[in-house]
Amino acid sequence: MADVNDYIEKLKDPNSTVREHAAYMLGKRKCVSGVPALIEALKDEDWYVRWYAAEAIVKISSPAAPAVREALRDGNKDMKKKAAWALGRIGDHSASDVLIEALKDGNKDVRKNAAESLEKIEEKTPGSVNLDAVQKSLKELVKKSEDKEAAKKEAGI
Repeated sequence: MADVNDYIEKLKDPNSTVREHAAYMLGKRKCVSGVPALIEALKDEDWYVRWYAAEAIVKISSPAAPAVREALRDGNKDMKKKAAWALGRIGDHSASDVLIEALKDGNKDVRKNAAESLEKIEEKTPGSVNLDAVQKSLKELVKKSEDKEAAKKEAGI
């Protein structure tokens, strides 16, 4: 049976099926030491690899949260989108601030995932999300938008 380091190495394999399996196994084994490599795999060219990496991060859960919060600050839109999604599934209320910031992201998928994650965190731990800060962030987004009506609709205000 392969060890954790083997799976981490396999995340760099040219074959996407091998990378998918490696991400899956790191999640199944809840390998905290694999989190940095899984975060990197969120940028993979293959959608399935990105999906399995995000799923693995969620399975690892709280120990992965700090690295996922950092990934949300990364410039790569796919990584930010998956990181915003994963933070909601992890349910770590300490991610609220970075998710609120992500509501102002230039990519609508990042904003959507951040909003959904904030909702999940608030459902899991009522009162843990600063709803005033969320409202302020959404209003700033509308103010910066060229199409104010479309932005208001997207922001739900």
